[in-house]
This record gives sequence, structure tokens and C-alpha cells, in this order.
Amino acid sequence: MYSRALMRATRFAGFALLATAIVCAAGCEGLDGRNRNRKGNKLYRETKFVEAAAEYEKALTEVKDPTVDYNLGLAYSKITKPGYEKPIFLEVTGSSACSTIPGVVTVSKKVCLRADDKRFLDCNSKKDCPADSYECTETSLCTLTAPQLADMACSHFLVWVNAQAPDDEIKAKLKGVKVKLEEAKAKGDKQQVDNYGKQVDELESKDNTRKLMTQLWDDSNQYAKATAYWEGLLAQRKDDADIMLVLGGIALKADDWRKSIGWYRKVAESAQDQENKLAAYTYIGRVARAKLASKTLGPADSIELADFGIGALQKANDLAPKNAANVGLMGNIFGLRSLAHGASLAGGIDRATQQDLLKVQGVLNAEAKKAREGQDPAGPKGSVAPAVKGTETPAPKTGG
Repeated sequence: MYSRALMRATRFAGFALLATAIVCAAGCEGLDGRNRNRKGNKLYRETKFVEAAAEYEKALTEVKDPTVDYNLGLAYSKITKPGYEKPIFLEVTGSSACSTIPGVVTVSKKVCLRADDKRFLDCNSKKDCPADSYECTETSLCTLTAPQLADMACSHFLVWVNAQAPDDEIKAKLKGVKVKLEEAKAKGDKQQVDNYGKQVDELESKDNTRKLMTQLWDDSNQYAKATAYWEGLLAQRKDDADIMLVLGGIALKADDWRKSIGWYRKVAESAQDQENKLAAYTYIGRVARAKLASKTLGPADSIELADFGIGALQKANDLAPKNAANVGLMGNIFGLRSLAHGASLAGGIDRATQQDLLKVQGVLNAEAKKAREGQDPAGPKGSVAPAVKGTETPAPKTGG
């Protein structure tokens, strides 16, 4: 048996060598892709986001790994400029980035050029440039728009998101890890606190990436794409309050206050606990006050919106009658509604109601202050304010 196998190996030595070469080539490509991912990470940390994106794009042609997609999404999210309407200059035509990043458009213009400066500042002559080391040169540059870059980032983030564990599985693990984290904090075990803290961050990264996608779509006025994505999630997770709150926020940014309030009302109606109901009604009140204060609505729309806000805050007051902030918020909305009524009896009644509610707010604040007397308002000595979640600059992932 062994000799026959040896003979077969000898007879097909040429084929075996070719097969080995193919396997090696495939393996080398994967290795090269991972090296490019690491190179992209280095460039990202150096804030060379365009060059990093080019390396990640090349890596994806050699290895299919959601980690690389995540990193590419991060790079594109750093290149885009929220609300920017002009083309965003990426690199000089002919560069690796211009050849690799898809969908670029080439433009020619005079800009200040220096090898280490990628701002490509407009100029008419050298004197318009920041220093003598620059040259004012007619240059061909590759560009993309802010919406294109935002959408490209979201497309790659979505590949990574879809490759993660199901939401229910993550939520169950997260609940368990948070319990262990609190136990470690109670014991003062710093090592375990750090360990479980990192696990929490990792388990929350799927949801945080979705939020980053939403922000990118919102900042580039692509509200329909953000809405379609979250409505797709809601179809899978019926009556999920968190998803409906996000949809309400997207609608508000899109300046559709009716739709925004509609989502918040659904949250209030479906909420099983008082806390979420109260939060939803308060959101409606805040939406109403903010929009009314902008003075962009006509009298009829202003009165309709004020009615929504007042009605929601009255329900909130039923749930939490000692909530001074909501009482004051209701008073503010009555005052804003009085402007829509103008010099009329209805306007006078609204102004009087506003004054009454503000007096009630003052009484509630005084009661709350009295209840706090004797307590240390500064909290435990040596305490440090917690970092706001999600404000940190995301780092590229090292896998891939």
C-alpha cells in the first residue's frame, strides 16, 4: 500500500507541485491580507485615514474577514465630514489610495502641496500657502462626497455587525458579565474590574457600531437609509423600545416631528414599566418644546404640537407628580403655545397657566432641596465622574 502511494506521488509529482503552489499562493494571499490589515491599523493610529483605507481595501481583496470591514468602516468614518457639501479631497491622482478606493471622481485645481500635508488648501499663488515649503500647483486629485463616504463606512460596518452573535445571545452574556463586574467592584478587585469591563465593551460593540452607523447616516442627511435599517431590526424584534426610541430620534433629526412623536408614543404605549413610560412621555415634551422654540412652525402646527407635548407631560405628571423638571417643561410649552394664540383669550389663559406651573415647579424644587439637606451633594470624597459612553475614539480591531 505504501509503495503504491509513493508511486502515485512520483507519477503525479508535476500535478502535486502545481497544487502545492496554488495552496501556497492562497495562503500567501491571506497572510498578505492580514499584513495589510496590520499596516492599515498603524496608519490609522497615525491618523493617516486615507492611506489606512487604501490598505484595508487591498486587504479585503486578499482575505475576507469582517474585522477588516470594521476597520475600513472606521477609516471611512474618519475621512467624511458631517454636513460638508463640497467634494472631499483624498489624494493626488496616481497614488495608491486613488487607485484602490472605489468610486472616486477626479478633479483638477490649484492647491498648496507638501508631501506630509493632505489638506490640499486652495491657492492662487505660493503666497497663499502656509509656508515656503509648500508649492501652489495645478493638481489632479481624487475625491468622494461626504454622503458617499458615510455610506461606504456603514456598508462595511454592516458586514461586521451581521457576522456577530445574535442580539439575544449577546444580551444574555452582557447581563451575566455586568453582574460579575458589579461583584468585582464591590470586592475592590481592580484586575477583575478591568477584565469584566473589557468584556462589557466588547459585548456592547455591536450595538455601539449600529449607533455609529446611524450617526453617519444622520450627519449626511441619509435619514431614509437609517430609518430602513432600524425598521428592519424592529420587524425582527417587535415592540423593542430601544429601537423605537432610535427611530424617534432619526425622525426628529429629519425634521419630521409628527413621526418622531409617533414613535415615542408607541414606546409609552408598549412599555411594561413606569420608568420607560415616563421617559417616553418626557421625550415628547422635549421634542415639542425644542420645535416650538425654533419658531419655524405656523400657528396651526404650533398649537397641534403644543397639544401633543402638554398631553404627554400630563400623563408623565400622573406617573411622577413630584417631577419638577416636567412641570416646568409643561409650563414652558404653555408659554410657547400662547405665542401661537396671540392676543386672544386662549393666549391669556395659556400665559396664566404657565405662571401657575412655574410656581408649582418652584415649590417642588424647594421641597426637593429640603429633602436633600444634610446630604453631601458632592458625593464620596475622591470620586471621579464616569466617562461618557461612546465618546472615545474607536480603535481598529487587530484581527484579520
